[in-house]
Amino acid sequence: MSNRGELHSSWKSLGFTVAGLVLLLASGACSSPASKALKECKAACPMAVLTACGGSGKEYDNSCLAKCAGETQIDEGNCSVAAAKAKKTGG
Repeated sequence: MSNRGELHSSWKSLGFTVAGLVLLLASGACSSPASKALKECKAACPMAVLTACGGSGKEYDNSCLAKCAGETQIDEGNCSVAAAKAKKTGG
């Protein structure tokens, strides 16, 4: 069986490691350039909720956020409305 002091020391070291990792992640040091660009793009979008449907079938709060996510085909309204419009117009 291991020595209780060694076990305490291991947990203490692990605690410092976890705390350091949390600080590193919180600081954004591990953020990729792509995630930073996405955050900046989203920050520039209006906060208005005018639902938009991306060509992938995912709904966004507005078309600006859809563009930030890389959607190239964006329809106004939720995806079920967009699908109904497309079916009705044959597109």
